Amino acid sequence: MKVLLGMGLGIIAGIALGPSAGLLDADFAITAGNWLAFPGQLFLTLVQMIVVPLVFASIIRGPASTEDVNQLKKLGLAVVLFFVCTTTASIVTGITLAQ
Repeated sequence: MKVLLGMGLGIIAGIALGPSAGLLDADFAITAGNWLAFPGQLFLTLVQMIVVPLVFASIIRGPASTEDVNQLKKLGLAVVLFFVCTTTASIVTGITLAQ
């Protein structure tokens, strides 16, 4: 409930302090908006700094923890095939859309 309340108040404050509302001078509204956006951008950057290495480490840790070499070979083959297929699909999609 607190998150929804905070989102609602943020939307109201953004609309009220925005340059299109006319309550503040346009230059000051842009400057104030940049200052108010800074904590949110900082928070998202810090979350990315924590999440990306955590996901990477857990992806590496899973296959590395197996002691069965045959299972590791099967997993490696499946990952390579998956990578090749998804890369091919993205290349075909990109070229098709570009044409």
